[in-house]
Amino acid sequence: MTTLYLPLIRIDAFEQLTIMVPILERGKVGHNGRLCELVVWQYRIAGICGLLHDGSSREFLVNLQKSGAAYAYALPRLDESFLATSKSPGFFASAASGDEQSAHAISGLSRKTWNPDLEHEDDFLYTRFLMDLFYLGASENDLGVIVGRLEKITEGEDSPRREICRAMLAKNSEQFGEGLEDYILERRETYAEAWDSDEILEEKWATDGQVFVEGIALVKLAKKLGLETQAEYLFIPSLVLNSDVQNPSLDSWRSVSD
Repeated sequence: MTTLYLPLIRIDAFEQLTIMVPILERGKVGHNGRLCELVVWQYRIAGICGLLHDGSSREFLVNLQKSGAAYAYALPRLDESFLATSKSPGFFASAASGDEQSAHAISGLSRKTWNPDLEHEDDFLYTRFLMDLFYLGASENDLGVIVGRLEKITEGEDSPRREICRAMLAKNSEQFGEGLEDYILERRETYAEAWDSDEILEEKWATDGQVFVEGIALVKLAKKLGLETQAEYLFIPSLVLNSDVQNPSLDSWRSVSD
């Protein structure tokens, strides 16, 4: 899909948000949190379209921040049985946009325990580690326990996220870089296979498939630890790595604008 389609995807995202945001404002998050998920996703898509089509880092960061803030609002209204800590695009959106308040809120409200019905344990441990390290002030010992468990259940497997967690705990820049590069390649292969087998929507391929929001978050978090990072990575443009959203608000998501 070429960039000619991006304005159409962006328009559709805002049209859907115009309908869904007022419903979410009334506290109706949807069965299993589906409505919340759609709002989070459409803000993310709109931001990526602005970045890819217009080169607007501001539009990208603003809409990504709204995505995370919407999730922070909805999270306490969701039934915990439907929650999976690893399935938290709002968390990575907040971290990538530089919205510390939303990222902290999401970290505190997310499940502290693995939900085996909805996620793999290694996915849970990876996300929980990041939340605990950067936003909840966990001790080094507690973080080490998480990484130890992650190492145990992924023993004998290639696991870029395990290496990323190891690197962050050890504050090892080289190990972080290698882990991130492997994660990027793994993700590229996953998207390529999904595209070739028609298992992915065109709008997701053209947006999320071209910009690695979670990767942006990881680089920014690594910088907070003082780790050395590259100026740019595949699917992680330098345009957004050295700037954060200005004056983020937990209520920003209520205002839909295109």
